[in-house]
Amino acid sequence: MPIGAGIAPCGTSIVGFGSVDVGTAPPTTFYVDPATGKVLDAALIDPVSRDYVFDVYGNAAGMRGVYQLVQLAAQTVKNSSAVPGFGNDTTNIKLLDQRTQRRIEDALRDALDAIVQARLIEIIGVTVTRFSTSGVRPVLQFKDLTVGQEQALTL
Repeated sequence: MPIGAGIAPCGTSIVGFGSVDVGTAPPTTFYVDPATGKVLDAALIDPVSRDYVFDVYGNAAGMRGVYQLVQLAAQTVKNSSAVPGFGNDTTNIKLLDQRTQRRIEDALRDALDAIVQARLIEIIGVTVTRFSTSGVRPVLQFKDLTVGQEQALTL
């Protein structure tokens, strides 16, 4: 009794026409730090374009996984991803006044709370610099507790 597709039994008929295509081998090095050459544990995301970064050979550049978590949590608008409650809520800040620094710091602390609770990072501080009449540039300073290294992320 035939059990293959259509009326041909599996394994006894020729499937397809032509010669077998052979693809090129994929890159063998993933997530290499462009500065040090070390292999890291997460894909490098450009903080401005928010695209993955590749080297000239097409290999995915790397970054520390904890830094990637912080970057994603700090740059994602709250509730805009598939993870409920993920991200920051700075889009509600419409007025720049003396409370702006505190509101941005609170929004970032809330966005990073799960990472802090998991003891992956410790927030050192948030500096907010006004760069025009209607814009601010927050810089988050944190310590990556997995390697004991202080980092800064400009948003």
